[in-house]
Amino acid sequence: MKNVCITLTSAIATACLALSTLTCQSAAAQSLPKPAAVISITNLEDTLGDIDYLVDASGFGQMKFMVQTQITHFLKGIDQTRPSGVLLYMDEGAEQPSALGFLPVEELDDLLDTLAGFAEVDEGDDYTTIVTDNEQEILVKLVGNHAFITDKAEMFERIPDVPPASLLGDLPTRFNLAARLFGQQIPKSLRDKAISTIRDAYEQQLDELEADEENSAQTQLQQKSYEMNMKQIEDLIQGTDQLAIGMVIDEENKTLSGEIEIIGTEDSTLAKRAAANMTPDKSRFAGFAIPGAAFTALSRTNLIQEDIDQYTQLSETGIDTILKAINEEADVTTDEIAGLEKVFSDLSAALLETMEDGVADAGFVVELAKGNINMAGGFLTTDPKKFEQVAKDLAAKFEGKLSELGTVTLNSGSHRDVTFHTFSMATPQDTEEAVEAFGEQIQIVIGVGQQETYFAMGSDPTALLTRAIDGTEAKEAPATLGLYNIYIAPILNLAAQMEPDQPMLQTMADRLAQGGRDRLQYELKPLKNGFSVRMDLQDGVLELIQVGTEALAMPQGGGGNF
Repeated sequence: MKNVCITLTSAIATACLALSTLTCQSAAAQSLPKPAAVISITNLEDTLGDIDYLVDASGFGQMKFMVQTQITHFLKGIDQTRPSGVLLYMDEGAEQPSALGFLPVEELDDLLDTLAGFAEVDEGDDYTTIVTDNEQEILVKLVGNHAFITDKAEMFERIPDVPPASLLGDLPTRFNLAARLFGQQIPKSLRDKAISTIRDAYEQQLDELEADEENSAQTQLQQKSYEMNMKQIEDLIQGTDQLAIGMVIDEENKTLSGEIEIIGTEDSTLAKRAAANMTPDKSRFAGFAIPGAAFTALSRTNLIQEDIDQYTQLSETGIDTILKAINEEADVTTDEIAGLEKVFSDLSAALLETMEDGVADAGFVVELAKGNINMAGGFLTTDPKKFEQVAKDLAAKFEGKLSELGTVTLNSGSHRDVTFHTFSMATPQDTEEAVEAFGEQIQIVIGVGQQETYFAMGSDPTALLTRAIDGTEAKEAPATLGLYNIYIAPILNLAAQMEPDQPMLQTMADRLAQGGRDRLQYELKPLKNGFSVRMDLQDGVLELIQVGTEALAMPQGGGGNF
């Protein structure tokens, strides 16, 4: 425990230097008057309280007193009520960024006395030099009630004439640990270099694909995808004003949360997307957020013209690639290829018509149980009948081949003005895991509504799809650009059913199910000129640490096989 506490104290004193080195290992850039990036560490008083909460949530509350006693001893001299941080500067010709960290102190001598127990401390007239066990020099200078930390004495000339915490903005009040990059403070030459490095990596992958003649169809799709990805990456790198990443322990909501915020410049594509989505609408697929499912997703966004153009090109290229691959590898006749071209041409036209409306709205759900895995989804379409006709044409053109695999049933049923078409097939018997997971039969269902097209797959997908449709009629979705939920308990429960010789999996699934706090949630939200993505992990998942520890402590043969 002593070694742990010494390490913690040393980490606080050297966090600035270490974090800055890890943030960017190489940079050659123009000297700028403001930091190119800042790293924020909230006050230790709040952080230590949050650590107490995590220890409790993990089932080890009995250890809190011992941990607190040891840590407190090694934090002497530090002001635990104020934040600390790192300011990163990028200088012309430098191989890596220069860092200036700051730590709020009550008595610097008390902190230095603690550090002297495991590092060499040389107190000079202007600053103190600390030499760590690995011979790294850390320079410390007291200005007011802050200790400034760096590895270059000239960095002390950049000590700000304002409270250093003010340069961190709102990060200390929102996150335990966070960083913010100011994109336009990074010289264009460095941004160009980053884009060039990414482009070189992409082009190397394409060269490898082109060298493989068997992947000619895939190469065509990869090329188009590469062009689209590079355009988006270049827009992001050149058009990003700020990028913030933060982590917070949220005791009030009982979650561990991470958040990414990206803000574009006023004229950036990112800012255009944000402006089109500043007031999120409610999805038409609220019913897909089914309680007890393993995964649910709702997404509704407005597309800008740049996105419509890119997705249209990618869709057309993807369809061409599929046709080329079928022509080269599948056992199909010339007439069948011609028929496929017509079918996919109609599909492309239906997709284009939907995208040109400028709204992407969809819902998705997955339920898991051994022998009964099902998934269902729905998306807003301009003319669902066109998608229905594509499915019918495909079934008619390949009636013979499909009959060898299973049974096609057009107009197999209906529910709330939605017409179903079903393809049923036996689960491939050569894969034992597939039979265990899906049962003896897999069904694929296409549903056609007034403005919605649905799909579902599994051992009994129609039942799941009808529940989702009913739920949509019964409740409203939240107004959000994207809301994605993963529930750990049903995933572990399926794993336990598939692996009965691992009883600990069932124990973990049961523990999570009892607590009901097993959700991992992602949400996309609009900001002025940008977006945020927040991830929340409910603290019930932390109980798995205790379950695992108890299992490891059990003697062999005691039911702890894992």
